[in-house]
Amino acid sequence: MQLAESRSASLHRFFDGIVVGPGERPTEALALCLESGGDLSRVPGLVHVVDGKVERVPQASPVPLEEIPLPEEVFDRSAYLADGMVEPLRIRLSQACTWGRCAFCNITGHRHLFPLQRPAEEAMFSRVEALARRGEKVVYLADDEADPEMLERFSRWLLEREIRIYWTTNLRFSPKMTLEWARTLFRAGCRGPAVGVEVLDDRLLALMRKGTDLELIDRCLENLAWGSLPVMAYMIVGLPTETEEEARASFELLRGYVLEGKIDRAIYSLYGISPRSPVQRFPARYGITAVHPRPGADLSPHCFDFDHAGMDRRRAAGLVAEFSAAIDEARRSRVGTA
Repeated sequence: MQLAESRSASLHRFFDGIVVGPGERPTEALALCLESGGDLSRVPGLVHVVDGKVERVPQASPVPLEEIPLPEEVFDRSAYLADGMVEPLRIRLSQACTWGRCAFCNITGHRHLFPLQRPAEEAMFSRVEALARRGEKVVYLADDEADPEMLERFSRWLLEREIRIYWTTNLRFSPKMTLEWARTLFRAGCRGPAVGVEVLDDRLLALMRKGTDLELIDRCLENLAWGSLPVMAYMIVGLPTETEEEARASFELLRGYVLEGKIDRAIYSLYGISPRSPVQRFPARYGITAVHPRPGADLSPHCFDFDHAGMDRRRAAGLVAEFSAAIDEARRSRVGTA
């Protein structure tokens, strides 16, 4: 995504060109151009240099997800795996996020690269079924945000057809995550879903337009845990205006969830301003008074140096390491006493 913003022709001394966005149509067009000696300006999404200047070819519409073949549908990959090796089958049942309003996220700003797709469910479910019948046992649904109602229908599809696989996916907290919903997913083979929790503080959740609050998070985690689906949580430290006191309070809540077994694992990251995210476009709305991008940086990288009313950026980075170690210790403590 960052190369879509590249302005420096000097970068292209390392490569002739690069395709931005979905690559199915561009790969076909590039092969035809190279075969016939045609004009590369016909390759959709291509970023390349022409007469010393960076040129960008407009993107084509993406190939619908249901029409993109998986490698596993073309050949038997077991011949490429070591004996006993388990490599999850990756498939998307959908693309992008229906919420698309989180202030820290760049998905909204890059919808032109990866537009929202919700293909016909039965066709996608049938592909998973065919591969499971062929011997696939572990599936990763790589959706950016899997719809809870779709997952329930997928689970009932698996149960009705007695398809035995283990699978996981990425979720957003939702009122639709009832105890019965969680039990249905577990019976259908779901294990360890991942959730972007980000922070356990209502002020910051509202500021970041996350669309969740502590009451909803607690209710969902309770239902998921009783349904035997403790989650893997993605956490952020150093959001705009976050104080050290807020960060530590958020951490203590998370640590409690880990000790209770409602959250199985947590991955902490230091917040950086994403290109094209609402925070990057309107920093003052989120309490940022100055942004300090690295001098000479190209490709629109994340910016980790900015001024705001919250804790110092170095302090935030230190808390990432501290919290990560403490959560690992809490998890070991829970497992050791189970």
